[in-house]
Amino acid sequence: MESFSFYTPLLSILNEYIFEISNMSFENQWCRSASQQPHGGGNPVLQGGPSTVLARSEPRFLKSINMYQQIFELHSDILKALSHPKRLEIVHLLRNHSLTVTEIQEMLDLPQANLSQHLQILRENKIVSPTKLGKQIYYHVTHSNFIKACDLIREILFERHQQDPKFNQDLRSNISDLLPIGIDPVCGMRLTKRSAAFAHETDGVTHYFCASGCLEKFKSQNVH
Repeated sequence: MESFSFYTPLLSILNEYIFEISNMSFENQWCRSASQQPHGGGNPVLQGGPSTVLARSEPRFLKSINMYQQIFELHSDILKALSHPKRLEIVHLLRNHSLTVTEIQEMLDLPQANLSQHLQILRENKIVSPTKLGKQIYYHVTHSNFIKACDLIREILFERHQQDPKFNQDLRSNISDLLPIGIDPVCGMRLTKRSAAFAHETDGVTHYFCASGCLEKFKSQNVH
């Protein structure tokens, strides 16, 4: 029988984050309805329609049920936003640092229009967030639990496919080494920690190179 040992912490991690969003949503709803309350007191009403009793007069158990349902709806929205290989790859690229749109595009080798659509979906669901620094826009993951949740799902996959000879078991401990970390500035090759032959820091920026020839050419072109 398949083990479900990884599902509980996965759901717990996602629900912890979603509960924060849901709680804020209910507070905002109450603030909006309270601001529409008549000066003489009474229950808040919705504008433009018959008097409708809102959160305060709702039985507590109904509010609990509504929040319970809303959490799973929000949970579903986040999983839908992540349900594309390229969007999952974007989250993994951002697991340890922020990247510019150009860097993400080069690492994924995606047309800019396609990348923009993926980033928009991740932004709308508050999975990633942009920060503008000068002329560049950097993206980062908004919550570390997204990384933990993805890692837990991967653990399930490894457990499920541990007897499959086609499944590379080296990925289990070295997934971060296989993610693209940069572009060779000389030849344009996409590099990972494992595939980069050399790293060289210039003015606080680390560049990665596929071979010594590219490294030496870069050095000769950037002599101060």
